[in-house]
Amino acid sequence: IRTSNVFPPAAIDICIVYSTLRNAMSSDLFSVAGRVALITGASSGIGSYVAQGLAKAGAARVYISGRRTVQLDAVAKVAPGVIIPLTGDVSTQAGCIALAEAFVAAELKAGVIDVKLDILFNNAGMGAAEGSWTPDASPETIKGALLQTQDDDWAKVFAVNVAALQGSVSL
Repeated sequence: IRTSNVFPPAAIDICIVYSTLRNAMSSDLFSVAGRVALITGASSGIGSYVAQGLAKAGAARVYISGRRTVQLDAVAKVAPGVIIPLTGDVSTQAGCIALAEAFVAAELKAGVIDVKLDILFNNAGMGAAEGSWTPDASPETIKGALLQTQDDDWAKVFAVNVAALQGSVSL
């Protein structure tokens, strides 16, 4: 039986495309081996887990940034020499510039001549009225705390959660 008699030409074309894509999607398609990453907001939570995952997946260096030096150092101990802490605050343009400069300086110190960043994971974030309620707080309690948040606090939330993204990717 000839294949072209069983399947219409369009089906054969789809099979060829699928087979080609499947062969192209080898195990290294999404590899981070040898890559250099920078993760903001990596002193805890998702950022720290992503840093550890990239280190385990073979990234050359994973720079982690955040405001809390002690927590950054604790995360870096998981993969010494691979996870590298850079204390910084990305809530301002000046903070983003300082972080970029610290990254370049650390890469040069590591002996890298052609400094480049392969992966930028903008994870820094905060919430308004953080710490104003307990983990088991009711929605009404959280709502009350958020409604009493001052404009300056909301401006800080916006600076960290939105403006820092623009500041870090524009460098």
